[in-house]
Amino acid sequence: RGNAVRLIILAAAVALAGCGQISQPSIDDINKKVVEDELAKLEIVEKSGTAIDKCAQMGVVTAALLQAKDAERYQTYKVYERLACVDAGIIQ
Repeated sequence: RGNAVRLIILAAAVALAGCGQISQPSIDDINKKVVEDELAKLEIVEKSGTAIDKCAQMGVVTAALLQAKDAERYQTYKVYERLACVDAGIIQ
């Protein structure tokens, strides 16, 4: 009986060993999808939203880019966010 328990534990350990490797690409894919979705929302807001809406959505986009670890686009959209928030009168 002791060998059976060891075998089950060993099988579980082997099965779980690759879990981190399998889930990481899917997390990256999810983060990229979130960025795409937020950019699509930004396009809508830019067409029909208020200045405050634009400022807020730019903040959401920059947060999504940060979560996705997209440093280059994060820096670019951080500038856009600041300009949008200045236009909205939220920051000077």
